[in-house]
Amino acid sequence: MDSFVDFKNLTLEEIIGRGVYKATWKKPNGSTMTIAAKLYYDDYNQECWAQVYRMVRDFLDVSHENITKFYGFYNPKELFVLWEYAENGSLYDYIHNSGRTHSFELLTNYMYQCAKGLAYLHGRQPQILQRKLRTSKLLLSKNYSLLKICDAPHSHMKSIYIRRISPYDAPEVITRSGYDENSETFSFGIVLWEVMAQKDPFVNWRYKGPHTDNRQDINEIKNFETSAQIKQLIELCWKWEQSERPLMKSLEDKLFNLTLYMKGMYSNVDSSAIELKKVLGQGSFGKVFEAFWSGMTVAVKRISYDDEKCKQVIDKEARFLSTVRHDNIIKLYGISHDTSPLGKRMLLLMEYAENGSLEAYIHSGRDFAYEDLLNLMRQCVKGLAYLHGSQPSIMHRDVKTANMVLTDDYSILKICDFGLVKSVASKNTELIGSIPYRAPEIYNTKEYDEKCDVYSFGIVLWEVMSQKKPFENCNIVNIMNQVLLQ
Repeated sequence: MDSFVDFKNLTLEEIIGRGVYKATWKKPNGSTMTIAAKLYYDDYNQECWAQVYRMVRDFLDVSHENITKFYGFYNPKELFVLWEYAENGSLYDYIHNSGRTHSFELLTNYMYQCAKGLAYLHGRQPQILQRKLRTSKLLLSKNYSLLKICDAPHSHMKSIYIRRISPYDAPEVITRSGYDENSETFSFGIVLWEVMAQKDPFVNWRYKGPHTDNRQDINEIKNFETSAQIKQLIELCWKWEQSERPLMKSLEDKLFNLTLYMKGMYSNVDSSAIELKKVLGQGSFGKVFEAFWSGMTVAVKRISYDDEKCKQVIDKEARFLSTVRHDNIIKLYGISHDTSPLGKRMLLLMEYAENGSLEAYIHSGRDFAYEDLLNLMRQCVKGLAYLHGSQPSIMHRDVKTANMVLTDDYSILKICDFGLVKSVASKNTELIGSIPYRAPEIYNTKEYDEKCDVYSFGIVLWEVMSQKKPFENCNIVNIMNQVLLQ
């Protein structure tokens, strides 16, 4: 094993952690690089050396972007192991000592990277366990964008030292009854809590004997758009029975989906993980269901398609929604391809709006306060302005009350059903949009621009403020005549 480093080629500089030095290494080709040199033993015997040898042997071919690289070791009078240097320090210092404002999108991405690195280690043969998972063992580099797990190969060091009990330890570790990848999952849950609560689990922590419960207060998690899903993952990690905890690969997949969602991107979803419940309505190309997925209620649009043109329209809706981040635009969580014997079908998983459509609300016979209706219309304008202000500009092309849904006790409006969206960069030559809301120029030129959305919004505004349906009891010819001639 050619991993020995000549002591003459290594210069220890400042201490950057407990037993860890920033060092300069002069490589055999004459170039130099900054590395981290960790002191493992200052007085070791042959047994210790054999343990470290086995540790390093199984780590030589480890190569993963979220694992610190191993460069070698040297042993003048002490035993040092040489690792990749992470210039931005530890996640612990970033969370607790940097004084920075932390984006939950970035924090979720850190935990995804951590899960990805651990899943890689757990899937190796022989399996590698970190065994001391905590935020101080997670390092940051590349201007705080990349997370790397350090001190990874502790699975081969069981007899070298006796670990002290810490707030990150699973129940079976506290009782000294064993350690496996499920124990690491419990520790990952503590780290996830620490990162999302931005609180130190060591504060006020006391070891109370074999029955010490390290699970923290889940309500300390700060509120953000995916906090409910994060809490669910933490609770799964903290299952008391080892066998009930999820594997790290499963956590990696779930966090990956959350990072995509928070970035406004969509991901592929296993259709078997979606539990369809009741039908909510009929969309442009299929039924819309209330469903349960990934621990939350979602709206699922099930779309059947027979030809490539229809599939392209569906893909366009998914691509569009994946780029949108606005309070008044419905969110897309994922897309699933349903291999049903009934034909080609696709499922779009979207944000669930528990109060139904604006159309149903307006025509429900309720008494409405003028200010409340005006507020809903103001939100509609904000959503449309966001679409029209995009680069390139985006037109909805089917603005109507049925394509607006309500949530948060009817106080929040969200625009939905983008099956007909189209970029201004390409003019359309089809008669599109729902007839009562269609602008007159569509009949004449068959072209659609942002002003057609504005016309449709005018019809919506009239409908909402009058609480009457536009062109009620009129046939298509009568509507066209009234629009074109008046």
